[in-house]
Amino acid sequence: MLCLLTAACGSASSDDLEEERASEGAASDAIGGKPIGESGHVSALPEVTSSSDATCGKPAPESLGPACEHVVNVTSFDLSSVTCWVDTAVMPGAKGTLRTPCSGDGQAILMLGGMKFTGVITGGNIAVCAGTEFEWDDGCAWSSAQRIEGDPSRGLVFRYSEAPKPNQTSCASACTATANLDVQLTPEKPQDPR
Repeated sequence: MLCLLTAACGSASSDDLEEERASEGAASDAIGGKPIGESGHVSALPEVTSSSDATCGKPAPESLGPACEHVVNVTSFDLSSVTCWVDTAVMPGAKGTLRTPCSGDGQAILMLGGMKFTGVITGGNIAVCAGTEFEWDDGCAWSSAQRIEGDPSRGLVFRYSEAPKPNQTSCASACTATANLDVQLTPEKPQDPR
């Protein structure tokens, strides 16, 4: 299966993502027990009704002030069906870093499992997104939007949505996924914004 991260989400290349997955020993055992590229991409609970639901918006402008980094841990992960495979690096036990302005609103970047989620922190709430494009065994081209949102002090929620790209027929049912993420908000030395 060919997986490409969309440029609009500012993510790493598919080679970077696959290399990261391989280094974690996950390249051959995708979420839900389905090896990458195997059939069985079926969901009883499709949530995405159009391809626009499965794409991220434009990335936020870069923040100018000092940035702080915090550790993020994936504490739970649920698929809409045990037969689903989803095109994400978010998985149980994954660790990452959240980079935000040390104070106030601005750009938020969450690096997790080789994926770069970009967005904003506004009023203490995070809203970041990453997306992918991939070909599936049904012969259709798909896109995903993967959103992480919430108040870091209370934990973040991950939501995965996917849909076939427009003007295709006989595509499989869409899969969805959710996860909970814990953010360790410890006082840290501000990072250089460059």
